[in-house]
Amino acid sequence: MHKLLLLALGLAHAKTEYRSALQIGRERAAAWYYGPLGLQDIQATIAFIGDSTHRNQLQFLCDVLGTAPRAIATGASSTGLACAGRGITAALRVFDGESDPWTLAKMRSVLRSLARGADVRSWDIVYFGSTALHMLQLLPLSKWRGWPAARDLDKELVKAVEAVRSVGACPIFMTSHWLCSQQFLRPPDGVRDFPSEAWSPAELRGTLADETLPWAARKAAILRTAARNASYFPRECAVIARSSDEADVCARLTFDAAGSAHAASLERAALAKLPSPIRVVDAHALTRDQCWATQRDGVQYLPLLPSRLAVLTSHVADCLRERRPRSSAHNT
Repeated sequence: MHKLLLLALGLAHAKTEYRSALQIGRERAAAWYYGPLGLQDIQATIAFIGDSTHRNQLQFLCDVLGTAPRAIATGASSTGLACAGRGITAALRVFDGESDPWTLAKMRSVLRSLARGADVRSWDIVYFGSTALHMLQLLPLSKWRGWPAARDLDKELVKAVEAVRSVGACPIFMTSHWLCSQQFLRPPDGVRDFPSEAWSPAELRGTLADETLPWAARKAAILRTAARNASYFPRECAVIARSSDEADVCARLTFDAAGSAHAASLERAALAKLPSPIRVVDAHALTRDQCWATQRDGVQYLPLLPSRLAVLTSHVADCLRERRPRSSAHNT
């Protein structure tokens, strides 16, 4: 059932999972990126924790390092992957098998189980996200589970950062992707009678109600209805919310460009409230208005993987430089 819900929202993308550098550019092999990304200066253990957007980065990094990721046990039903090469060990716990965002407060136990699975003593870097795309809703196609995560993001981010620092690692946060709404309104190959701007309200309602139709068509019917009627999502959220605050947040966290922008704003607000700042890979800014790179799914941006990895590598290098003086002083 969770798989169906993810397909409905567009968060399960077998076709947009990173497989080779040909998905980024046909003129370069993955190994070409090793030097330009500055990876020759990095020796570190890096934990990736997030959703499918983190998974694609991990798989690209492994490819650049010349090694294939292997499946690992993480003590949970979620997927675990790891690879090691050229002085870098990277491991991933991905939460894309669930329809709601992961609980940041579980960071300590997640890191412990990931270390066991990857056979790593300790982490130098923890690169994580809030999986905010899983806060978004597309009512009434699926039940909305994003309220607790959105409501508690500030305090849970504080706990997550404290947990990372308590094990001696450097925290790096990634904001969530921008969603390309126009891709959700394009008919997938082979799908006929797809909702268009010319459809009447009755036709859109009929498509949404017809459970035999493809998820993509029903999703497009919702987005086209909401585009015409500003009260659509507030009304749907009011039905399921237990408070006015929940209803307001629900109405803003829609599975489209505007909703993803609001999710990223919640993340940035939470980051600004941290007692001490942490490094950030602003994936939302890097993907905003880059519909050409989504390869028609509206969520994943494989051609932009090098840009995100470049920012991450720069942050990792800074983290390692900051740790060296302390290590040297301790050894003397």
